[in-house]
Amino acid sequence: GEYIEIEGAIDAALFERALARLVAEADVLRVHFVEVAGEPRQIVGAVRAFSLPVIDVSGESDPRAAAQAWMQADMAKAVDPVHGPLFQFALFKISAERFTWYARYHHLVADGHGMWLLARRAAAIYSKLACAPDVREGALGAALGPYTALLGDDAAYRASDLGTKDRHHWLRASSDLPEPGSLTFSE
Repeated sequence: GEYIEIEGAIDAALFERALARLVAEADVLRVHFVEVAGEPRQIVGAVRAFSLPVIDVSGESDPRAAAQAWMQADMAKAVDPVHGPLFQFALFKISAERFTWYARYHHLVADGHGMWLLARRAAAIYSKLACAPDVREGALGAALGPYTALLGDDAAYRASDLGTKDRHHWLRASSDLPEPGSLTFSE
């Protein structure tokens, strides 16, 4: 998970619209898992209705601590990959001119770099909508590419000479590893 502090007023409804657009275009945010013949399968689901919790903590004695407590509690919840969603967003109003955007992703769908890409795209969509709220979706700038393109690139690499060379390198490099250590008990 991560949170991003935003200086300045935010139009929460517009921010929610930007995030709904992000969810619609980012296949990884619609991934869920099913079991087929005893094995897991990854499915990119249809776009579902999305709503953004907007939590006003500005009246708390320590608004930042209140927001962080909520985020920590959310991070502690187990996420079921079968039923998803595998992400959670929230917007915290710290004051009239300070907001915090919280984003939590299951590691099955996003790593640190992926989180950065999603945050950057959300900011780009919000900025476009803030300048022209009636802007058509096609005018929102470059969308994230489809997940299937990434899978295709990965399959092509694995089938390539470079993929074969890399695989042989790592098999050789890891073939001579020492046996794993064991726990010992001393009194």
